[in-house]
Amino acid sequence: MGAATARTLVARPRPAGSLAELPPAYWSQMRRVCSPGRPHVLIDHVLVGPSGIYLIRYLPAEPDEACLDAAALADYAAVVAGLALPRYRDRCRPVLCLRGGAERADEVDGVLVASVGALEHVVRFATPVLSSSEARQAYTALRADLVDVPPEVDTSRRRLRAVVRMAAASAAVAAVSVGALLLGPDAMELLAGRG
Repeated sequence: MGAATARTLVARPRPAGSLAELPPAYWSQMRRVCSPGRPHVLIDHVLVGPSGIYLIRYLPAEPDEACLDAAALADYAAVVAGLALPRYRDRCRPVLCLRGGAERADEVDGVLVASVGALEHVVRFATPVLSSSEARQAYTALRADLVDVPPEVDTSRRRLRAVVRMAAASAAVAAVSVGALLLGPDAMELLAGRG
């Protein structure tokens, strides 16, 4: 029985990237926020729970070198840590999370650079540094200070749909006009039921 259970657990590993499934009794989350004073510093995901405060920016699997520049990372860490209450700043973890690619976790100038699976492991299994009441207080303070950023709207698709609709309407008007010219006034009166 024990061996079959172990095989079943090994056969179905927990999928990486299930940070959204953290228990809400212990974890609070925000998505796409920024500081009102620094709107250029977008934070894709904020996690506050027992193992700390994680301010996450998601990047593609192979980001360009500018994203991983040591000076830029140190600046990002300072800005992000400055968002937390002073007594919680040492428990704040700026994170650049790489989607796709190989599993990795590196600390670079105060910023955790990790894959999604490695980040999930860190979040779930790191030593607890916040009590439940501290986590709620830290989350409440961050929620009050951060501003929601609306999702990016793909204006090119919207504009294309509007142009297609206008073209279709113009074509319909043109077809009616051409039909009226070809049929002439006598045929139009006949069609209208006046003849």
